Amino acid sequence: MGLMYRLEVLKTYSEGFLSKIVINKSYEKLEKLSSVDVVVVGLDLSGLVAGWILSSTYKILLLPAYSNNQLLPPFYPMMYGIVQEGEALEIVRELGATVYEAKIPGETGFEIVDGIYLVDPVELYVKLLNALIERNVYIIIGYKVDDLITEGNGVNAIVTGLVIVPNASPDSPYVKLPMYIDSKVVVDNTGRDAQLVRILAKRQPQLKIGVEGSATTEAWRIEEELLDIIEKYALVRPGLFVTGYSLIETYNLPKADLILGTHMCIGKKIAHIIKNYIEKTGEKQFS
Repeated sequence: MGLMYRLEVLKTYSEGFLSKIVINKSYEKLEKLSSVDVVVVGLDLSGLVAGWILSSTYKILLLPAYSNNQLLPPFYPMMYGIVQEGEALEIVRELGATVYEAKIPGETGFEIVDGIYLVDPVELYVKLLNALIERNVYIIIGYKVDDLITEGNGVNAIVTGLVIVPNASPDSPYVKLPMYIDSKVVVDNTGRDAQLVRILAKRQPQLKIGVEGSATTEAWRIEEELLDIIEKYALVRPGLFVTGYSLIETYNLPKADLILGTHMCIGKKIAHIIKNYIEKTGEKQFS
């Protein structure tokens, strides 16, 4: 009886009324996103870690930026990624992802590899996305970056936000209505595409910014030089930071594809640099 009653009530709501409910809530969310502290564009691991760390203090927007609106990045055909002991392992455990010992066949059976652990990248990403949601990070799909918002030109250019548009079909005849987002910091986390760096290079050629492409693989070099590399290269222009594979591609740095832990450490360091940047320039620049 109760179910039938509920159905009779629900049937009084027209399809147009249901759309109205969804539209009202959607615009409420979009209005909140018109001004944030940090926008992370892309799903590279380091940027998600940075966003997660920063979300305890700042208002964060995550824009996946993939054309098919997926919420997981394209993975290499590997079942597990490497996490080294130290900060990276601490992050994985704090997120609650399963950690596996690294073992190789030896003369007397399997031997444990000292200092190396394994993690399922799908589980790690799902745990990380869940952690972002629990910290009230805004995530919107169905939009892509069309342009950067800057104040000033050339050497005086400051990145102050993004222009996003609906992720419609490329051959769509309709005009894509843009939406502006003000942000104290924009993070290019788009992986090997380095989309935001390329946009800035195209729009502001006088800056002479380019994407050089990655160097050859040298698995532990970034780990060894991590602090110096990030301090030197993370800030592309005031307001625009680059991380993960976007960082590697922009500045011809060596790859470390299997070592997920290195990218998590990059994310943690980037978060620290961004926090200091906002504290030093945010109130003055964006008040």
